Amino acid sequence: MAKKIHEGGPHAAINLSRRQWLARLAAVPFVPWVTAGWAQAAIPTRVYGANPSVTYLLAALAPETFLGWNFPPPSQSRGYFSDTVFTKPVIGGFFGQGKSPNVEALLATRPELAIVSDELKIPQREAFQHIDAWGIRHVELRGLTGGRIPDGDVDEAQRLAESYGMTITSLSPGVFKCPAQSSAIDEHLIRLDKTLDQ
Repeated sequence: MAKKIHEGGPHAAINLSRRQWLARLAAVPFVPWVTAGWAQAAIPTRVYGANPSVTYLLAALAPETFLGWNFPPPSQSRGYFSDTVFTKPVIGGFFGQGKSPNVEALLATRPELAIVSDELKIPQREAFQHIDAWGIRHVELRGLTGGRIPDGDVDEAQRLAESYGMTITSLSPGVFKCPAQSSAIDEHLIRLDKTLDQ
């Protein structure tokens, strides 16, 4: 399957410089996570970002696809983004802080792709029901019945996705949320390897 990204024993990653560690992380073959169906899909032209991090990235890198803001953009952001993004509506987002979107307003923008970088913290079957009702056809998995990727039941999630006509496009194990020199790196590398093997 995927080539292991850490070689030289269990503690080799800890001795890497930050630049070497990032270079190795960048070399991880993420392509196997994407299905052939998604790879052949048309490039979306109407994209919704569900939280400020994603929204700012869309505004900066793909303003022609940008559908709207999670909250009114701060005045100091003018000059950093294309003027066209400031004409877009405030839709809301899925990131807490009482800024939940008006679902009707969101659906009225006719998104082809919604990038939601948080999870629905409800039972898996119920989450798929909501996702189906929203018309979303491609999903990234983070949490599963039985735990966070890679510890949960991916097969059950795959069966549910197929029953709703959805495609699982990626798996998110939530790794590397620690300092590069942390002793936790070894555990994160193991979790990443397990994820790539799924």
